[in-house]
Amino acid sequence: MKIDYVKLETLDNSVFNTIAEWYNDMELNTMLIPQIMNAKFYEITPEELKYQSHVNKSKTTFVIKDEEKYVGECSIDMAYPQIMRKDYNTAWISLCIGNKAYWGIGVGTKTILFLEEMSRIMGAERIELGVFDYNLRAKKLYTKMGYQPFLTLENVVHYQNRWHHDVRMEKFLL
Repeated sequence: MKIDYVKLETLDNSVFNTIAEWYNDMELNTMLIPQIMNAKFYEITPEELKYQSHVNKSKTTFVIKDEEKYVGECSIDMAYPQIMRKDYNTAWISLCIGNKAYWGIGVGTKTILFLEEMSRIMGAERIELGVFDYNLRAKKLYTKMGYQPFLTLENVVHYQNRWHHDVRMEKFLL
């Protein structure tokens, strides 16, 4: 396995089709996007992803690749509007391992290390992220990597017929 990170903007349009497939996979979607009770599933299109990638100038998105295979995507946003602690130069990070064959084999750990290093280069003193309380795999990864919960936003997402919380976690970069 040879994991590399490539800026989304340098890749051809076919990558947007792959990312849209990941985000439209119900198992992944419910871990990444807040669901609202009784709301109709909103399908994400490649065109929407492409548009969003050009609009947000504070966000840098990387595609995670193993050789020529797309594995996932991750991003750093240096001006994310929902940051809860604004008293530090904070990077908001996100991570999606879309190819399930790459779950549990160290890609998430390697990607968090990459995001932390890139955040330092971008001038961040702190990283903040949000994880839904039922996403036990992600919570375990973030805790292992030294992220600490500092705030719980209650009843943000509806999953499996009940309301769940968005747990905000942080890590200070040294």
